[in-house]
Amino acid sequence: MASTYMTNMPGTTFHAVASGAVTAGDLVASAASDDVMTAITSAGYVEGTVLVATATASDDLIIVGVALTDAATGESLSVATSGLFIFESGDAVTAGALVGQLTTAQKVEDATLFTNVIGRALTGASASAKYVLVRLNA
Repeated sequence: MASTYMTNMPGTTFHAVASGAVTAGDLVASAASDDVMTAITSAGYVEGTVLVATATASDDLIIVGVALTDAATGESLSVATSGLFIFESGDAVTAGALVGQLTTAQKVEDATLFTNVIGRALTGASASAKYVLVRLNA
């Protein structure tokens, strides 16, 4: 069960297809990295060519956003790439710090590597299992 809750969605979204079951609120990662955008036309892209999956701890470098809807394998879903979200902390989080999913899937921590950044903490957390408001910019 996802522990991320959307509070506001003024940002950008895109449509994709789930390569496995996805729950609304999950951080999602690119499920395939090479040559998946082959059905591009002047009218846009075919959403079936963009595959996403619930992010695991090892997916920290390819997180593309937050799932806005539930989806079973093969179903379409909407993914937010920006906006305000509440995430569970995996460790202490410093208000104002850049955050990323580093060691615990689906939880955020202060980012130690620039490449792991998914957003900025607008509030802090003293330890794990607390909640922080994050401005997502995956």
